[in-house]
Amino acid sequence: MDQKFEGLIQGVINTGFGMTNTFLDPPLLSDLSDHVNYLFEEGELEEAGIGKSFLHEKTTEIRSDYTKWLSRASDVQLESDYLTMLDDFKYYLNRTCFTALKGHEAMFAAYPKGSYYLKHRDQFKLDMSRQYTLVLYLTKNWQDGDGGELKIWTEDGKVHTIKPKLGHAVFFPSQLEHEVLKTNKRRLSITSWFKTIMAQ
Repeated sequence: MDQKFEGLIQGVINTGFGMTNTFLDPPLLSDLSDHVNYLFEEGELEEAGIGKSFLHEKTTEIRSDYTKWLSRASDVQLESDYLTMLDDFKYYLNRTCFTALKGHEAMFAAYPKGSYYLKHRDQFKLDMSRQYTLVLYLTKNWQDGDGGELKIWTEDGKVHTIKPKLGHAVFFPSQLEHEVLKTNKRRLSITSWFKTIMAQ
């Protein structure tokens, strides 16, 4: 477990972001993919918005995905299992990188065909508690031409384009600008944020 966490961390140090295709075991990965797809089909995901608190608004001009927070209270054990793995990663970050993280939050995201998320940062202007972003891709059978790639602008001025292949995880500082390109098929993922302050 430490090895895959260390690979993500070293990626951030060396290139501005980390990647691995071994973050989850294949059975759990497949089950999570089926779960978020089921939630979307059943209308359990909600149209996403931008901003926080009183600044929150829904605007399809900027993003057009659908989301749902993961919860330990869910009847589906998969959600709790994934949140426990995030606990392990948080502890590892605090132990090896002295990040002083207090917790994390995670949400499912489904991008229907034709949807996107324009260039943005995950840190809010009035709340900078989000320190690191982790995206785990859950789209089965993704092929070149399906779209939905992630673009990241790293601090060295480079632009990186990442394919949303099943099982790939991407880890980067939450202040980096990034974008989800228009998708040509349903794109599924879990996005998580490691935070220095958790809401009361």
